[in-house]
Amino acid sequence: MSNCKRLRCNDVIKLFTSTKVGSYGLKFLKCQNVQCEKFMWLKDAIDADEKAKEDEKKKVVQNVKITFEMNIDDFIRDFKGKTTL
Repeated sequence: MSNCKRLRCNDVIKLFTSTKVGSYGLKFLKCQNVQCEKFMWLKDAIDADEKAKEDEKKKVVQNVKITFEMNIDDFIRDFKGKTTL
């Protein structure tokens, strides 16, 4: 079980199975708070969760700046032909 994420609700979300024509047997999530009425097909909820996880992975990008000091002769010797100025 999970809690509803809708603003000012936080009630329990329950899993149900549809008995209606056209969606018979499909699973869905529904908030048990009758005033909230949050509803989502289980497949859509799983897809949204996977997309959110993928989006979160993409956000873990860091810009790094490295500063170092080096004698120019050492630089020329160590990096000759490997860099452009």
